[in-house]
Amino acid sequence: MNYCSTCGEYLGSLPVQSTHVTELSNDEFKYNTWVAKHVGEWLAHMPTSRISPDAGTLAENLSQLANIITSGNIRKFARELQMTDGVIERACSGKRSPSLRSLLELCYQLNISPLNLVSSTPNIVNYVDYNSPFFQRQKTKGKVETIADNSHYRKKNTDRSEVEAFLQALLVGSSPPPSLSKISETLGIHVKTLRYHAPALCKQIVNRRQELRASGVKLDAGSLIRSTSKEFVELLTPTELQDRLLSCLEEDIPRTVREIAEELGYSIDILYDYHAELCYRITERWRNFQSESRKKSIEQACKEVRQAVLQLHSQGAYISSYAVSKLLSKPAYMRDEEVYSLFLSLKNELEK
Repeated sequence: MNYCSTCGEYLGSLPVQSTHVTELSNDEFKYNTWVAKHVGEWLAHMPTSRISPDAGTLAENLSQLANIITSGNIRKFARELQMTDGVIERACSGKRSPSLRSLLELCYQLNISPLNLVSSTPNIVNYVDYNSPFFQRQKTKGKVETIADNSHYRKKNTDRSEVEAFLQALLVGSSPPPSLSKISETLGIHVKTLRYHAPALCKQIVNRRQELRASGVKLDAGSLIRSTSKEFVELLTPTELQDRLLSCLEEDIPRTVREIAEELGYSIDILYDYHAELCYRITERWRNFQSESRKKSIEQACKEVRQAVLQLHSQGAYISSYAVSKLLSKPAYMRDEEVYSLFLSLKNELEK
């Protein structure tokens, strides 16, 4: 009774002044007080529920915050919050919710109630406190403006109809529309913001470019920005993506997974996440094609080297690698080790 297993003494057996009390720093005290207040608020609204945030809602709200703080750059967003990249990336993509400790640290830095962050809030940025530790730190560095001063964000938020009208105009006529990266650069917004506000029109532009590319029309070299976010997957369902990859297996000239990903506007990681087996088949087919192409190229090179060596020998000319390379359809053939070995063998044989 009244025995403490930690210190090995009974209650009241030691003088008060000799007890060990952990003193909190001012910052630690503020953080613990903030946590107690907001976790209590959370429990008051969900007294019978587990504290387990909805991954989809949390991902949407975090993406909104990333858009205004780092223009949608998730990794930079994590670094600015002094948190692990993987934790924030998985949370923003909806793959996995962060731990309660990580969630509370994030909310404390932005001074956003955890309840608001995990709830279906129409616009989470309205709850951002610009006097929070994070924004005070950023203002000191001169990196961040408030939304009231941020005309770039205001444009993204208020000119949605203008963006849609701009995209619709690009789809009118027979000329190829520019890539989404070029469009976003012209409008002064992030590619992911463009996709977020007009997913259907973005999909039409991507499909239009793919159709024109398939018909032989030369398009601009701009490629879609890569991301680990699942926002891109909204443009193609996993089944539609599978059909696209299957059609790539039927192409006369195989392409790499990277080339296919750039055309579709996805990152390679997303293609492998959803259809790893198809990606492996595409890679294997490309490697086999490259191997066969190299084999044929070497055979052609060896044939030309034989003809060139015999021609020089019949003319009584000196058989040098330079002289032989001048007679080849591709002088670079002589740089290949196998071709050069054949040249030396033929030369030595004729000089005996």
